[in-house]
Amino acid sequence: MKKKALTLCVATILGLSSGTVAMAAPINSAGGTDRHAVYGTYQPEGEVATVYAVDVSWGSMEFTYTDGAVSKTWNPSTHQYTESVGEGSWSNQDGANKVTVTNRSNKALTATVEAATSGSYTGITAKVDNDSLSLKDASIGATTAVAGTASTASTTISLSGALTDKNANKAKIGSVTVKIADADTASQE
Repeated sequence: MKKKALTLCVATILGLSSGTVAMAAPINSAGGTDRHAVYGTYQPEGEVATVYAVDVSWGSMEFTYTDGAVSKTWNPSTHQYTESVGEGSWSNQDGANKVTVTNRSNKALTATVEAATSGSYTGITAKVDNDSLSLKDASIGATTAVAGTASTASTTISLSGALTDKNANKAKIGSVTVKIADADTASQE
Protein backbone atom coordinates (compact mmCIF):
# COMPACT_ATOMS: atom_id res chain seq x y z
CA MET A 1 0.00 0.00 0.00
CA LYS A 2 2.83 2.38 0.85
CA LYS A 3 4.43 1.63 -2.52
CA LYS A 4 1.22 2.56 -4.41
CA ALA A 5 0.83 5.79 -2.44
CA LEU A 6 4.45 6.73 -3.11
CA THR A 7 4.06 6.00 -6.84
CA LEU A 8 0.91 8.14 -6.97
CA CYS A 9 2.69 11.03 -5.20
CA VAL A 10 5.70 10.85 -7.58
CA ALA A 11 3.39 10.73 -10.63
CA THR A 12 1.45 13.76 -9.35
CA ILE A 13 4.66 15.74 -8.73
CA LEU A 14 6.02 14.89 -12.18
CA GLY A 15 2.74 15.86 -13.81
CA LEU A 16 2.65 19.22 -12.04
CA SER A 17 6.34 19.97 -12.69
CA SER A 18 6.16 19.31 -16.44
CA GLY A 19 4.68 22.75 -17.05
CA THR A 20 1.93 21.48 -19.36
CA VAL A 21 -1.18 20.45 -17.62
CA ALA A 22 -3.98 19.42 -19.92
CA MET A 23 -7.40 19.93 -18.43
CA ALA A 24 -10.05 17.60 -19.67
CA ALA A 25 -13.31 19.21 -20.83
CA PRO A 26 -16.29 16.98 -20.20
CA ILE A 27 -18.60 16.00 -23.05
CA ASN A 28 -21.97 15.28 -21.50
CA SER A 29 -24.12 14.29 -24.45
CA ALA A 30 -23.98 12.24 -27.63
CA GLY A 31 -22.78 14.36 -30.53
CA GLY A 32 -21.01 16.75 -28.17
CA THR A 33 -17.57 17.99 -29.17
CA ASP A 34 -14.47 19.42 -27.68
CA ARG A 35 -11.90 21.43 -29.59
CA HIS A 36 -8.29 22.38 -28.96
CA ALA A 37 -5.99 24.52 -31.08
CA VAL A 38 -2.96 22.94 -32.74
CA TYR A 39 0.24 25.04 -32.66
CA GLY A 40 3.22 24.92 -35.00
CA THR A 41 6.62 26.53 -34.78
CA TYR A 42 9.00 26.86 -37.73
CA GLN A 43 12.63 26.06 -37.06
CA PRO A 44 14.98 26.39 -40.02
CA GLU A 45 17.11 23.38 -40.84
CA GLY A 46 20.64 23.64 -39.51
CA GLU A 47 23.57 24.08 -41.85
CA VAL A 48 24.81 20.98 -43.59
CA ALA A 49 27.93 19.72 -41.88
CA THR A 50 31.18 20.02 -43.84
CA VAL A 51 32.56 16.66 -44.90
CA TYR A 52 36.23 16.64 -45.90
CA ALA A 53 37.33 14.05 -48.44
CA VAL A 54 40.58 14.79 -50.29
CA ASP A 55 42.68 12.39 -52.33
CA VAL A 56 46.37 13.05 -52.98
CA SER A 57 48.04 11.12 -55.82
CA TRP A 58 51.81 11.07 -55.94
CA GLY A 59 54.19 10.38 -58.75
CA SER A 60 57.06 8.14 -57.65
CA MET A 61 59.08 11.27 -56.70
CA GLU A 62 62.18 9.52 -58.03
CA PHE A 63 64.73 11.75 -59.72
CA THR A 64 68.06 10.93 -61.35
CA TYR A 65 71.05 13.26 -61.23
CA THR A 66 73.48 13.10 -64.14
CA ASP A 67 76.90 14.68 -63.77
CA GLY A 68 77.83 17.29 -66.31
CA ALA A 69 79.91 16.15 -69.24
CA VAL A 70 83.65 16.26 -68.76
CA SER A 71 85.42 17.95 -71.61
CA LYS A 72 89.12 18.00 -72.25
CA THR A 73 90.90 20.82 -73.99
CA TRP A 74 94.46 20.44 -75.28
CA ASN A 75 96.87 23.09 -74.12
CA PRO A 76 99.74 23.19 -76.67
CA SER A 77 101.93 25.32 -74.38
CA THR A 78 101.90 22.88 -71.48
CA HIS A 79 101.33 19.76 -73.55
CA GLN A 80 98.50 18.76 -71.21
CA TYR A 81 94.76 18.45 -71.28
CA THR A 82 92.68 20.78 -69.16
CA GLU A 83 89.45 19.24 -67.87
CA SER A 84 86.26 21.10 -67.29
CA VAL A 85 83.00 19.71 -65.99
CA GLY A 86 79.72 21.00 -67.34
CA GLU A 87 76.67 21.56 -65.21
CA GLY A 88 74.82 18.42 -64.08
CA SER A 89 71.09 17.95 -64.52
CA TRP A 90 68.08 16.27 -62.92
CA SER A 91 65.62 14.12 -64.83
CA ASN A 92 62.63 11.93 -64.00
CA GLN A 93 60.25 9.58 -65.77
CA ASP A 94 57.10 11.13 -67.18
CA GLY A 95 54.72 11.99 -64.31
CA ALA A 96 57.13 10.93 -61.57
CA ASN A 97 57.33 14.52 -60.32
CA LYS A 98 53.57 15.16 -60.31
CA VAL A 99 51.31 15.77 -57.29
CA THR A 100 47.55 15.68 -57.94
CA VAL A 101 44.95 16.73 -55.35
CA THR A 102 41.24 15.85 -55.77
CA ASN A 103 38.57 17.52 -53.64
CA ARG A 104 35.47 15.40 -53.00
CA SER A 105 34.41 17.63 -50.05
CA ASN A 106 31.33 19.80 -49.84
CA LYS A 107 33.58 22.82 -49.27
CA ALA A 108 35.99 24.76 -51.49
CA LEU A 109 39.56 24.10 -50.40
CA THR A 110 43.09 25.31 -51.00
CA ALA A 111 45.96 22.83 -51.11
CA THR A 112 49.39 24.24 -50.29
CA VAL A 113 52.28 22.16 -51.61
CA GLU A 114 55.76 22.52 -50.09
CA ALA A 115 58.98 20.73 -51.05
CA ALA A 116 62.21 20.72 -49.08
CA THR A 117 65.50 18.86 -49.08
CA SER A 118 66.91 17.40 -45.90
CA GLY A 119 69.96 15.91 -44.28
CA SER A 120 73.27 16.31 -46.04
CA TYR A 121 71.55 17.28 -49.30
CA THR A 122 71.41 21.01 -48.57
CA GLY A 123 73.09 21.84 -51.90
CA ILE A 124 69.97 20.63 -53.69
CA THR A 125 66.92 22.88 -54.07
CA ALA A 126 63.40 21.53 -54.52
CA LYS A 127 60.92 23.80 -56.31
CA VAL A 128 57.13 23.48 -56.56
CA ASP A 129 55.76 24.70 -59.90
CA ASN A 130 52.43 25.89 -58.40
CA ASP A 131 52.44 25.85 -54.60
CA SER A 132 48.79 26.88 -54.10
CA LEU A 133 46.05 24.79 -55.70
CA SER A 134 42.43 26.02 -55.69
CA LEU A 135 39.87 23.23 -55.43
CA LYS A 136 36.17 23.90 -56.00
CA ASP A 137 33.38 22.65 -53.76
CA ALA A 138 32.39 19.20 -55.10
CA SER A 139 28.79 19.67 -53.97
CA ILE A 140 28.05 22.54 -56.38
CA GLY A 141 24.89 21.62 -58.28
CA ALA A 142 24.42 18.44 -56.25
CA THR A 143 20.98 17.33 -55.11
CA THR A 144 19.65 14.07 -53.78
CA ALA A 145 19.20 12.95 -57.40
CA VAL A 146 22.15 14.68 -59.15
CA ALA A 147 25.79 14.20 -58.20
CA GLY A 148 28.24 17.07 -57.89
CA THR A 149 31.67 17.00 -59.50
CA ALA A 150 35.02 16.48 -57.81
CA SER A 151 37.62 19.18 -58.42
CA THR A 152 41.20 18.26 -59.34
CA ALA A 153 44.41 20.30 -59.55
CA SER A 154 48.04 19.28 -60.10
CA THR A 155 51.54 20.63 -59.74
CA THR A 156 55.05 19.35 -60.40
CA ILE A 157 58.28 19.27 -58.42
CA SER A 158 61.70 20.03 -59.89
CA LEU A 159 65.20 19.81 -58.45
CA SER A 160 68.33 21.84 -59.01
CA GLY A 161 71.82 21.73 -57.58
CA ALA A 162 74.34 18.91 -57.55
CA LEU A 163 73.95 15.50 -55.95
CA THR A 164 77.47 15.00 -54.63
CA ASP A 165 76.84 11.62 -52.98
CA LYS A 166 78.16 9.31 -55.69
CA ASN A 167 76.77 6.27 -53.84
CA ALA A 168 73.20 7.57 -53.70
CA ASN A 169 70.69 5.01 -54.93
CA LYS A 170 67.12 6.07 -54.14
CA ALA A 171 68.48 8.03 -51.20
CA LYS A 172 65.87 10.12 -49.39
CA ILE A 173 66.92 13.68 -50.21
CA GLY A 174 63.80 15.50 -49.04
CA SER A 175 60.02 15.49 -48.83
CA VAL A 176 56.90 17.04 -50.30
CA THR A 177 54.01 18.09 -48.05
CA VAL A 178 50.40 18.84 -49.03
CA LYS A 179 48.40 20.91 -46.55
CA ILE A 180 44.63 21.41 -46.94
CA ALA A 181 42.71 24.47 -45.69
CA ASP A 182 39.24 25.91 -46.25
CA ALA A 183 39.45 28.26 -49.25
CA ASP A 184 37.96 31.16 -47.30
CA THR A 185 40.51 30.84 -44.47
CA ALA A 186 43.51 30.07 -46.69
CA SER A 187 43.15 33.43 -48.45
CA GLN A 188 43.30 35.19 -45.07
CA GLU A 189 46.59 33.62 -43.97
